[in-house]
Formats: sequence, C-alpha cells, structure tokens
Amino acid sequence: MIINSDDIYIKNSVKESIKKFREDNGFKQEQISSIIGVDRSTYSKWESGATMPNIVQLAKLAAIYSVEIGKFFEFDFSLNVASPDYDDVYGDSYLSELNDEERVFLACYRMLNRSDKEKVMNYIKTVRE
Repeated sequence: MIINSDDIYIKNSVKESIKKFREDNGFKQEQISSIIGVDRSTYSKWESGATMPNIVQLAKLAAIYSVEIGKFFEFDFSLNVASPDYDDVYGDSYLSELNDEERVFLACYRMLNRSDKEKVMNYIKTVRE
C-alpha cells in the first residue's frame, strides 16, 4: 500500500493527535509554533488538516510531548503531563498544574540532546546549592 499526504486516515489521525497532545498538555498554538519554529498559522493548518507537518516537525512535536512519532498515527493517547495517570506531586503542586512558563520550559528541555540536558541539570543543581 502506498501512503501519501492525501491519505485521509493519516491526515485525520495526525491533525487530531497534534491537537489532543497540545490541549492535554495545556499549550496554546502560539507556544508550540514558537517552540518548533513555525508560524502559528502554519500550525493551525496542521490541526485543521489543511496541511501536514513534515517528519522533522513531527519529530520536534514528539520530543515536546515525550512520545514516539508513531503516536501521531494512532488514537492511543497515553501519559501526558496533564494526564491524571501521571499526576505526581512535585513540590507543592501537580505536574498538570504547571504554568505556561513551566510548560514551555519543559517542552524546550525535551527537545535538547542528552549532553545539553546534563548541562541544564548541572546548572539547576548549582543554582539550588
């Protein structure tokens, strides 16, 4: 079977998935589009199904939401930051209660490579001392 960008099943799955992941994690379209480096209008077209993100953009979205790219092609929406199944207490609040700034920070952190994540963690440890 040949799959192309006109495949209605794939388009519907991708558009519904990226919208659900964004909403479940409490992001606005403007925030996600800024993080991955596209115009908000481009991102909006992805959610409406008018156009589709390319593989690099899907990889960035997957990194933000800590999911495999394949999750955009199915309807199994498992653990997200805002999911009650993943609502552990950190400090005085739950993960699902992150404010906008914290959500954007977390999304940017998830896009870092392992080395840069270690640098961020070392910096945080230094600041907390």
